[in-house]
Amino acid sequence: MPPSQKARGLKKVLDLLDDAIALVRKALVNNPGDAERRALERILLRLEAERGVYQAEFNAELAKETNVQGPTPAQVKEVSTLSNKVAQAAQGAIVAGNAIVLAGKVFDLATSIVAPA
Repeated sequence: MPPSQKARGLKKVLDLLDDAIALVRKALVNNPGDAERRALERILLRLEAERGVYQAEFNAELAKETNVQGPTPAQVKEVSTLSNKVAQAAQGAIVAGNAIVLAGKVFDLATSIVAPA
């Protein structure tokens, strides 16, 4: 049986979070300043925690153990847009400040999707 629309939407968000986490890690390798390093480390922790929430939601949806509300069509579109930006940023040298801003947008989107209605 194919995954539900909710599961597919949650998987897209998981993929976006994975890409954002990789982007932040790449920015950390590029020797940012102390303030940027701290900001990147904070956002990395937040992204990883949020990814854990989504993984649990995704697993629950696959197991049909809970009534998980997936992302709205507008949120799926935003995930796609941010995914493209993350992919473009990952292609080149990422500036720490840009990684912080982009990862922050990913985090905000991710938390808005799982926020109770």
